[in-house]
Amino acid sequence: MGWTIRHRGTAYEIDTGDGPRVSVLLADGIAVDEQTADYWEASTLTHDDTTFEVRWGPRNTITSCALVETDEKGEPAKTPMVPPPGSKAARQEAFQREHPTAYVVRRTAWAGFEILIGLLGISALLGGLLPRLDLSWLPRPGLPDWLPELSKPEWLRYLDVTYWLGRLGLSWPDIGIPGWAEAVLEQKKYWLPLVVAVTVALGQLERRRKIDADRAERERPSTDDEQP
Repeated sequence: MGWTIRHRGTAYEIDTGDGPRVSVLLADGIAVDEQTADYWEASTLTHDDTTFEVRWGPRNTITSCALVETDEKGEPAKTPMVPPPGSKAARQEAFQREHPTAYVVRRTAWAGFEILIGLLGISALLGGLLPRLDLSWLPRPGLPDWLPELSKPEWLRYLDVTYWLGRLGLSWPDIGIPGWAEAVLEQKKYWLPLVVAVTVALGQLERRRKIDADRAERERPSTDDEQP
């Protein structure tokens, strides 16, 4: 069983075909399209006016499939298809759905781990390895003597707002920043990635809820399907 979705009363399924990076589109169990993608490129499968996008991973496996439509603004809107049961994508969806808090904590912890690795790596490089290397053999070329000495042209000062404020007897207002705010801003390289990670994770959870609601709506039988 491949990636599935129900659209306009038709049960669609996308699965791998014979050969590397070959995807097959089935509509109600009948193959309607087949495409081969180049490396690092997506496949586009169609059935009448319905379009699907298939993305591949480096191991020639499908990583995601989506139904591509046009929203009210005329922009493309993608609805992810249901991944095959037991696949990595299915396990990730189940984890987001069943453990939303743990998912946010995991994303935040991973961002903190990246910060820690970055700090330890830079410290080890600058404090341990580089001082021990003998780089005296590297050439240190200077500027050629024939180059003219360049100086800032006078007309640039007319583009400086401070120059005109001084001519008018004015100056920039002195806006002080509280000490605690300066301390927080100075440490933003540590806390900003964590804030971004939490924001992205919460956004993905909200998107997951919308995707689940849309899938449930699509799976609901239409009036025509209920008629004998």
